[in-house]
Amino acid sequence: MPASVTKIRLLAVDLDGTLLRADKVPHPASAEALRRAEAAGITVVIASGRALPAIRLFTTELGLHGPCIGANGADVSSPDGVGWRHDRINGLAASALVIEAHKRGLTTAVYGFDRVYLVRRSGGPEPDFKRIIRTPTELVNEEDVASLDIGKVLVMQDPAISDETRAALMEVMDSRFLRSTDSEPHFMEFLAVGTSKASALQEVGHRLGIPASQTAAIGDYLNDLEMVEYAEIGAAMGNGHSALRAAANLTVATNEDGGVAEFVNLLCAPKA
Repeated sequence: MPASVTKIRLLAVDLDGTLLRADKVPHPASAEALRRAEAAGITVVIASGRALPAIRLFTTELGLHGPCIGANGADVSSPDGVGWRHDRINGLAASALVIEAHKRGLTTAVYGFDRVYLVRRSGGPEPDFKRIIRTPTELVNEEDVASLDIGKVLVMQDPAISDETRAALMEVMDSRFLRSTDSEPHFMEFLAVGTSKASALQEVGHRLGIPASQTAAIGDYLNDLEMVEYAEIGAAMGNGHSALRAAANLTVATNEDGGVAEFVNLLCAPKA
């Protein structure tokens, strides 16, 4: 780790594939380590692609008290749930992506600050609400998307989105307004230009008076890349994407083996 770091005051932690095991439950050692980090004076921020209501449930269950970053950086809330930031995406650009995805038989959802809207495909089956967990959900029509106040478009297909489909969506994406990222092989996500977990973490640091030089971050996939690069100490999970592992300062154990706990132990180890 960088020798110049004397004290980490802000730690951003991804959820899925990082803090959470495959069963979507936090690894016990990692959960305990985060509480220990907070007790030691480190502000712990959960930074996820999930919507803020789901993240707040996790932080409550974990006994954490820091701000939350949701929708891959589009939404930021204070420790008591007050909105600090909501990066709204262009409605027409979002609508064009949803329509193209539906033409190809994919499922879509769009993220508001406090809920997720599952979008009904014209002539298709009702979308499956079970894919969006621990978050208030509403069903909307394709024609509603352009007028909604949303920060993210999520496109879903199991077991993975094909290269052909990805290329088609990228062709439709209006790059004046939107950028893309991936959080899992079967998810493709679209945010406002300039929005990322890194930009959200910078917002949190600005509000708390904590610079990047006193910030650490850990994640597992491409949507964590900017955040891990922004932090003075950025870690990748052992199960992480190869590009993230290449960009990180270090790689720790997998999510199933408590890699977050390993990272916290390194951050909190007494300095020589």
